[in-house]
Amino acid sequence: MVLQVLESYACLKLVVDLECNSLNNPTKVWLAVCKNIDSGELYIFRNLTEDKDHARDLGNLLRSADTIIGHNWLGYDYPILARLLGIHLKVQLLHVLTRLLYPN
Repeated sequence: MVLQVLESYACLKLVVDLECNSLNNPTKVWLAVCKNIDSGELYIFRNLTEDKDHARDLGNLLRSADTIIGHNWLGYDYPILARLLGIHLKVQLLHVLTRLLYPN
């Protein structure tokens, strides 16, 4: 299902957020919400630590994205995805550019 949708986007830009059972050292990922910022389409994945199909679909969606935007993506969301779900992505450090442009 997700892969069919992905084929229609030439440049996929996603805003991503996770909800987990703890801010410090979480053990469960309850929810991941991704929004395509061009189309407004939402992708919602629930119970990711238990539902391996949802975890796989989330990984496929994130790997197909050209741009991933998140509030604390490098400091929280991405490390949790890697540690708890085994989702590994090529990460470009645009965070550094943002800090240079907007230091405060």
